[in-house]
Order: sequence, then C-alpha cells, then structure tokens
Amino acid sequence: MDPLLLVFLGLAVVGLFFVSSRGRKQQAKQNEFRSSLTPGKQIMTSSGQLGTIVSVDGDAVVIETTPGVLTRWVKAAIQEVPAQFASVLQPADDSTVIEGVEPVGTTDATDSIDVTVDDPRDDRTA
Repeated sequence: MDPLLLVFLGLAVVGLFFVSSRGRKQQAKQNEFRSSLTPGKQIMTSSGQLGTIVSVDGDAVVIETTPGVLTRWVKAAIQEVPAQFASVLQPADDSTVIEGVEPVGTTDATDSIDVTVDDPRDDRTA
C-alpha cells in the first residue's frame, strides 16, 4: 500500500476523532445546562427570545418574556444567554418614562371593527 495514502487515512481518522469529541463535549455541556433549569433563571431560546423561567415540567419550560406574557417551550430550545445580551435582561427602572407615550389600555376581544366583506360569488349571473 502506498505510504502517502496511509498518511492521508491517518490524518482523516485523527480529524474525525477531534470533531466527534468536540461535538460530544458540547452536547454534554448542553445536557448539563438543561438539567439545571430552575425558575428565576434567565435564558435565551434557540430563536433568540430572551426571558426568565417561570416553571419547568418534564421537557416543557414556561418562560416570561415581558411582565405577564408567558410562553411554553421545549427544553431543547432553551440556551444560555450569551454575555453580549446579558444587559438586555436587566430589570428596567420603574421610573423610566417616555414622553408623549400613553400607557396602552386593555381591550376586550368583543371590541372589534365591523368589516363587511362582499362575496364575489354573489355577483355571478345565472
């Protein structure tokens, strides 16, 4: 067998070993993080949603993204908050006021705009 071929095969095997061991380490780190999820912990979802864990039930996690807004996620979608986004999760100062912006009131689902849609099938001639 050609010695050059043996060198290439050896390099390929070593490369595959390093790639697979790095993947296993990352997966073990993620599993350890997900098993340590507790209420009050600040997290980020895989889609970039930032929030605080409210409850953990099996493979489901409920997070609060803004005060009073709760969403349910699977544990696999939960990640640690990267350092660059940690400041975003700091609680806002209650004295923060934006001039010219009125508080948004709540609306009842029955308060809607009447919309009449004409059915184009009504214009058919027989």
